Amino acid sequence: MRSRGKPSLHSVRVLSLNVWTSPERLLERTEEIAAGILQLDPAVACLQEVSNVKAKQLLRERLSPRYHMLCSEHTELAFPALTWVPALLFALLTHGALAWWFGGSGAIPRAAAALGLALSAALTPRPLFLLLRFLLIRQRGDPLTLRGLFPKVDLMGQCILVRRGPRGWAAATVVSVQPFPAHLRGYPTPTSVRQWPEYWIQHCLLRPGCFIVRCEGVRGGGGGGGSDALLVASAHLVVSAPGTSVNARRLAQVQQLHAAIAAVQRLPGGDDATVVCCGDFNAPDDSAEIRWLSGPAGGFVDAAATAATTPRPRFLTWDSALNANTQSDPGEPDARLDYVFARAAGGGGPVSVSRCTRVFDGGAGHVGEDSTGALPIVSDHFGVLADVTIG
Repeated sequence: MRSRGKPSLHSVRVLSLNVWTSPERLLERTEEIAAGILQLDPAVACLQEVSNVKAKQLLRERLSPRYHMLCSEHTELAFPALTWVPALLFALLTHGALAWWFGGSGAIPRAAAALGLALSAALTPRPLFLLLRFLLIRQRGDPLTLRGLFPKVDLMGQCILVRRGPRGWAAATVVSVQPFPAHLRGYPTPTSVRQWPEYWIQHCLLRPGCFIVRCEGVRGGGGGGGSDALLVASAHLVVSAPGTSVNARRLAQVQQLHAAIAAVQRLPGGDDATVVCCGDFNAPDDSAEIRWLSGPAGGFVDAAATAATTPRPRFLTWDSALNANTQSDPGEPDARLDYVFARAAGGGGPVSVSRCTRVFDGGAGHVGEDSTGALPIVSDHFGVLADVTIG
């Protein structure tokens, strides 16, 4: 077990966890996640699918005394062309129905035409989005209030936790929120009519992407000279085509993630920061996108592939044999989909990993010495915990 001194940039404990957006036992699971994070005591943690307002507030209440909690809060209503399809289809169907109904008696009455247009307008992106938020509130059973009727929804749903105090960083600041553009979202094209509504919601409303935070001001200094700055990037990439581990858009998404980190590093003082990149990449470790990021082009070190533990850890974070929650997507092949990557400041200096293990897995499948104990299964993904030494 590593010493729990100051998390200098020579030794940082990192957690990555997709917390699962399912409403099933949501607040109970959130309590378990918060308790587990406090037990694991990472210096930084990257969480994905933190989109529920109540769950986010609960995490903030439980963790804020120890952690800076920064969230993507991407609420911008920018919709691709597909978002307009329901309104256009409804307008065409309404006009056709009215023409048929009044076909024998001349032109369509203005009142009927106006009603048809009004109903079609209600299905344009902004009103439809408000309606969907309202329906989600009613599904959860939350009380209806004027203030809470249409709460803002974080369409990216990503949060980064940064340790406070003498064993953490004095300040943490959001420096980049980068949802992937519509042409890169890459949700799998439906193969049946019944899959189109889900595809429409995914492509039009969800925002896979990356979220970057800069941490600085390790109280008491870094213990070894040099900069104390750390960039933490959380990423959530698009899912694979049904029954496969492949999505051709993910390589471009990884490259955009890399470009977003590079853009932050080009800012004044940015290149002096060590980079930790975590998240749900939805890609197996032999995929082109993971090989690109951990290869010469990307320059990152994959914690699980580098860990000094004997034997080197080989684990799945999407594991249908051990996690019943994977029935949320029963066609997804078992794989390691969640990662912790690191890179030294300026691209130089060695990166080593003393331990990388699976957590929030009910205690199953730990590799080597493990002091974390058995944490409950809280998601359809298992988490990844790594002790990373840089320089």
